[in-house]
Amino acid sequence: MRLPDFKVEQWMNDYENDAIYNMTDTCVKALTLKELLDCEDFDFNELTLDYGQITGDVELKKEILSLYASGKIDNITTAQGCLQANELVMNTLLEKGDEVICVVPGYQQFVDIPKSIGCKVRLIELDEYDWQVGVKKV
Repeated sequence: MRLPDFKVEQWMNDYENDAIYNMTDTCVKALTLKELLDCEDFDFNELTLDYGQITGDVELKKEILSLYASGKIDNITTAQGCLQANELVMNTLLEKGDEVICVVPGYQQFVDIPKSIGCKVRLIELDEYDWQVGVKKV
């Protein structure tokens, strides 16, 4: 599958590390390892850093499952982040010929991944002044 460069991500790669004020991050500032260790009483000396369970950590899935009244561990899929989770959902639900409606501006992956699958993509553009969807009276 060939996807065009995600322009926002490329821009962030080029500029975010040298910015005086970085307002582009989608998460909080990461902790140093020392800051993380200072927050926890757990003894990390015996911790093995490896890939872990290929289908996702069972203990994490049990904790997620505890938030719901019913379900099974097999119903839970974990991902490394939102980009991968979004891609998994789109690759699972979409098929060539499906019609997808995307609000733009937004995450470019919601436009380009469906296009790469062969979906017909329609765009709804937000008004650049109030960021609302324009509705035309018929």
